[in-house]
Amino acid sequence: MPPSSAARGRPRALRAKSIIRGKKSCTLKTQLVTDGEHHMLAISAAVPGKLHDKKLSDHLHTVARLPDGCEADADKGYQGRAAQVCPVTVTAPQTGAEQQAPRLEVKTPCKKPQGKELTPAQHAFNPELSQVRVRIAHGSGWSKNWAIMATRFRCAQTIDPALLRTVCGLVNAQTQRWQAAKAAKAACCA
Repeated sequence: MPPSSAARGRPRALRAKSIIRGKKSCTLKTQLVTDGEHHMLAISAAVPGKLHDKKLSDHLHTVARLPDGCEADADKGYQGRAAQVCPVTVTAPQTGAEQQAPRLEVKTPCKKPQGKELTPAQHAFNPELSQVRVRIAHGSGWSKNWAIMATRFRCAQTIDPALLRTVCGLVNAQTQRWQAAKAAKAACCA
């Protein structure tokens, strides 16, 4: 009969805790840049999955790499990105007056302040932003429909970005075919 954990001088809970502490995380995280039409435009390098979205954005200089005049719709993990946008000098064509304007617009949902409530304008803004962001989520979600992306992949993590680029290219082709068929159907019925 094996000795009990009490006989070994180690409680069962502590023994289980030491086993759990040895777990390794094999997840990877990438950032996708999409347009409003479900097309994936850019894919970041893969990094360990435990890295926070904001730290990844800082490390990759995501905001600085976005083109001028675009609108970046992000989730709550990217709050504070709007403050990192560098202003540019814009000249009004009618008056010739120069003014500072943000280079691009970063929109994130409004968080409820601790001990307070959101204003009615903030309550209205969050669902409007969600309606835009769901199209972005669909694009990244469609890439996860492919079995190679949805299942656990036991291979060198260095090839994961290449796999994701390939799958996203296939999703883009599939989306373009779907949009062309939808446009042809609309033209036929009109």
